Amino acid sequence: MSLNSSIKTGIGYACDLFNILDLFLDKQSKPIVLCYHRVVPYDCFDLKFCSPGMYVSSDTFRCHIEFLKEHFNIVPLESIVLGSAARRACAITFDDGWWDNYSYAFPILKEFDVPATVFLATGFVENQQWPWPDRFAYYLRNADRGLFFESLSEAFASFDNGDAPSSDASEAAIINAVKRLSHKEICELADILDAHYPDLYQMLHNKNPALSWGNIEEMRKHGVTFGLHSHSHIIANDATPVSVVEEDYFRASEVYKARVGTASSLFAYPNGNFGPDLIRILRNLGMLASFTTQPGFVDLSETMTINRILVHDDISSSRGLLTYRLLSSLAKSVYRTGCIHGKQI
Repeated sequence: MSLNSSIKTGIGYACDLFNILDLFLDKQSKPIVLCYHRVVPYDCFDLKFCSPGMYVSSDTFRCHIEFLKEHFNIVPLESIVLGSAARRACAITFDDGWWDNYSYAFPILKEFDVPATVFLATGFVENQQWPWPDRFAYYLRNADRGLFFESLSEAFASFDNGDAPSSDASEAAIINAVKRLSHKEICELADILDAHYPDLYQMLHNKNPALSWGNIEEMRKHGVTFGLHSHSHIIANDATPVSVVEEDYFRASEVYKARVGTASSLFAYPNGNFGPDLIRILRNLGMLASFTTQPGFVDLSETMTINRILVHDDISSSRGLLTYRLLSSLAKSVYRTGCIHGKQI
């Protein structure tokens, strides 16, 4: 554990011991929403290339649920959106629709009788193709680094948006550089790298990354609800035309309705990117609420940009770290809005 993590852990444990989180929550009347992605055991093959910001271990998730039940009323997300949730309400959400949401998170949710919402990228469901960030990370960790960057630079040279990351760039820096490309360019780059590493691509292709529609049907019978997260996990940025994003969102809505038999009215922005055009699109699709990855309490005066607190293993793997994560995120949001108990400060 790093010195920074050790300090945060100590602060968190002290705050937990002296009930600082409870005292802070008692002064607030707003709920919170947590955002998870993946829940996997520490010996899972996927962790060989999964970003630290994308998962919690199954042991960590169990500890989270126990902790949250001590301090919050864990409620369905819809009750928070409708303003009918109990005091100290907390909702649990997952983004993307990973296979482990069913295999590892779902059994824990059932054991503790806890509701949750999964935001689906509908094109990901029952698809053997892994999301491009995972494929790129897998190639980078299992192939010659020099050749990887050579391929990357050649591809970027033909694009209009963004500069190729340097050969000493971190994995995270590479992913962030790609995210600045248009959706079309990202797809083209993925095709290029997949063609460069056919054996590695096939190894991943043999391992199903996503939920099936059968998984979704079973989860819906046991208190798990589903929202939308686009169709192709399209990242809305300045390089991608709004019309392309709109088409993708519409397709997600239609696919979900056709497979499940009912429309979804909740949406989570891929990569947390949102803006006026996206809000307009979602309202036209009949969305009741949409969710960002900006931390803080829920503010129902802005139902199309509802806050969520990201939670992953490297910042929440202990009770102390989770306490610190929640308190720091919520305190910053209160300071940002300049409002405690409805009064300006």
